Amino acid sequence: MNTGSEDRNIKIIRVIACLLLIGFAAVVYYMQTRFTFILEDLYFLKDTATGERIESIGEIFANIAPTMSSRGGSLLSLSFLRTLLFLGNTASNLMNMIVLLAVSFLIGRCAGAKKEWIFFTTLPFILMFSLNSEWRYSYLWEFGIVNFLYPAVPFLIYLYLVLREVNEEKKIIGAGRAMIACISAFVAAAMNISYGVLGIVVGIMGIIILSRIVDVKVKPWLPVSVGLSVAGGVVYLLSSANFKTGSIMGTEYINFSIFPAVVLALLVLAISLRSGGWVAVSEMVLIVTLGAGVVLRFIIQAVPGMYPNGLQVGAVIVAITLLCNILGRFIKENIKAYKWALLIAVCGFVYIVLNIVADIGGVS
Repeated sequence: MNTGSEDRNIKIIRVIACLLLIGFAAVVYYMQTRFTFILEDLYFLKDTATGERIESIGEIFANIAPTMSSRGGSLLSLSFLRTLLFLGNTASNLMNMIVLLAVSFLIGRCAGAKKEWIFFTTLPFILMFSLNSEWRYSYLWEFGIVNFLYPAVPFLIYLYLVLREVNEEKKIIGAGRAMIACISAFVAAAMNISYGVLGIVVGIMGIIILSRIVDVKVKPWLPVSVGLSVAGGVVYLLSSANFKTGSIMGTEYINFSIFPAVVLALLVLAISLRSGGWVAVSEMVLIVTLGAGVVLRFIIQAVPGMYPNGLQVGAVIVAITLLCNILGRFIKENIKAYKWALLIAVCGFVYIVLNIVADIGGVS
């Protein structure tokens, strides 16, 4: 294939990816408008003491302590949830779309996408839905998305900076970005302890790879960030209500099989190895983090009174990041692989749109 033909094919793929992104974003926003406040949303929309609807920002802060003492959970997530519920459906729907697109974009950045950022925003955006059978309660339900997906934003920022560090892109990680990494590690853990655990694994793997494989001096911000992930997890667990019956941490909100996402990522990894490829250092971080997430998910599920709600979504996010990372490497090595990556995106788009149409039509 000559260079001119390759360039033309890449442009066509970019246009198709852009159309898929716009089309699916429109579909998801429409579904957001159909899925109004329900279940826990209605509880957190009201004053804990009076049972009346919250009417001011002051009442949101006044309800923080009673909520933490009765339901537990995350101080940050619940404060954010109450604020969005107070602002109403339109503001919540817009914010949810921003977060969904931010998560998709950050996954692409973690995959090393630069010129092809549109495609590697589109692919994870589609896969987040097509590989998650509980997409309604993971991404449309306000309580679900704030508690189980919003923390993915600081987690992915942290993951991105760690991956850039292990890839020896030293110019990227200056003092300012190191501070951002540390703050992100703490915030992700404080918002949902599951992301804190994943962040700890990411940080420890970064330290091991740099010191044992790459053989360079580990910068101080990496161990500090691991410590802040631990601190964020401690902050999350400070509320004694987390260990009560009916607490947020002890209630099953979402439960779906994470295997489609994990298997797809590992299948593409196996194809890479079978065709003579290798495992990049960034992929080592993701493989170990994914493995830890899967193992912990089953351990937590076996513990009475605890449910891996956050790990359910977190494991899918890491699996999609690993998949995109490998596909990005494929495309850099052989541009023909771009067509196969596009096929995955198109198949995921058709599958999930058909599911959404069936959901609108009331077909189970």
